[in-house]
Amino acid sequence: MTTMRQRARFGQSGVTAVEFALISVALVLLLVGIVQFGLAMFIFDSAAEATRRGARLAVVSPVGSYARIETEMRYVMPLSEGCTMSIAWMPNSPQQCDARSCEYVVASVQGCTVWPWFAWFIDPLAVPAFATALPRESLGVD
Repeated sequence: MTTMRQRARFGQSGVTAVEFALISVALVLLLVGIVQFGLAMFIFDSAAEATRRGARLAVVSPVGSYARIETEMRYVMPLSEGCTMSIAWMPNSPQQCDARSCEYVVASVQGCTVWPWFAWFIDPLAVPAFATALPRESLGVD
């Protein structure tokens, strides 16, 4: 004959495993969310750094040297598929601007998105447009 205490103890067997299974799902989702948030912040920061580096390189490079500057910007921002990177020599376009008439350079990144890799049912997160303007320096002329 079993006592009430023995029945209660046997009725609780496996409860710890079930509780762990329920809690571990929530903890894994929280961990994956933290990692995804970190990835989004990395992309935001790398977009800002790409514009800073592109503008810095553009003010010391010859007017119209797009390829070299864009290559450097994409190196700083490795997850830049689908992003539009542009360099503008102001106040005129590069065809009308030379090292003496250009006043400043604007580097910008726009149109980037971050796709959540753990939740495919969520729309992509749009990265805000970043732009950096710097006054002209040598513009490749010594």
